[in-house]
Amino acid sequence: MMETLGSSLQWELAAWIGIAILAAQFVGIVLWVLFGSHSRGASSRGQSLQLEAEKRAESLLQEMLGPEQTRSLDTRGYLEVVSPSRSNRIYRVPRGRGMVSVYEDGRAVMSLCVQPVEWIPGADVVLMHKLMIEANEEDYLKIANQFEPGYPYYLRWDRRTGRPA
Repeated sequence: MMETLGSSLQWELAAWIGIAILAAQFVGIVLWVLFGSHSRGASSRGQSLQLEAEKRAESLLQEMLGPEQTRSLDTRGYLEVVSPSRSNRIYRVPRGRGMVSVYEDGRAVMSLCVQPVEWIPGADVVLMHKLMIEANEEDYLKIANQFEPGYPYYLRWDRRTGRPA
């Protein structure tokens, strides 16, 4: 009988220890969720830094474009960059995601895909395209992935609607 009582006390003690361990793990998880480096504060700091970068990039873009081109970019959703080497060619650089459309004599002739490897503000992407085209159009065309105009449609985005164009 004494053996049975001792055995049941051991099982009861083991059960309480198990419950204590589970409770400690639960508290640890709750604290990790509330105060871990992934928590809201860290991501909001990251978002805050990205927002600051977007504002600086937008300011630089406006400075580089001037009021007329900035207004045109805001109204149309794309920036027109005149080809430095071909008098009849215009590049349409979208403000948001999407491919650059190439027009010759008012007709779409190809779509180009050139994107940065890491995240940079959208305004910097627009400026990157403009400066690359104006500085060395031939190298820009060598770097770019070239597609027939309008294909693939899902890579073209209308910034105002947030949907494919």
